[in-house]
Amino acid sequence: MRKFIEAAINRHRTVIMLFSLMLITGSVTLYFIPKESSPDVTIPYVYVSVTHDGISPEDADTLLYEPLETQLQGLEGMKEMTSTATFGHLSIQLEFYSNVNVDDALEDVRNKVNDAKGELPQDTNEPIVREINVALFPVMVVTVSGDVDEYLLYRSADELKKRIESLPGVLEVDVRGKREQVAELIID
Repeated sequence: MRKFIEAAINRHRTVIMLFSLMLITGSVTLYFIPKESSPDVTIPYVYVSVTHDGISPEDADTLLYEPLETQLQGLEGMKEMTSTATFGHLSIQLEFYSNVNVDDALEDVRNKVNDAKGELPQDTNEPIVREINVALFPVMVVTVSGDVDEYLLYRSADELKKRIESLPGVLEVDVRGKREQVAELIID
């Protein structure tokens, strides 16, 4: 290692030239590589929801989750399975690797859930299987607040909505929390 360092010090011009060449090559490459500000990366998530009126979380775990888990365990390309049991409800989130086709994964999960339906209790409602599309969730939340009249806040929010929607790449802007103005007239 010492000889390598001595050789680099003795040939300092060559080392500086190589360093400069790598720096220029990296800068040019960074400039010319195509980039996307908000790429549409699809992460395959599938959500299974099962409701059963009056069932406790412990019973939901044994009566609902175990039969579904037995069927869903062997799915090809599944990365992780997470379940949550609450009173009267069981939810299972299945995450698949990014190279798995979402439609194929959704169809496979539906088939496995249909296979497990015979092992579920009689009063259990029809399981719901759907895709979770992360790309449809909001990317940014803007809060408008101040010590002014609500009307001015809503007007500012509407103006901000128009400006944000005019930006390229913005699909939709929602304004929430706006109250309807109601006037009550009592005539005697």
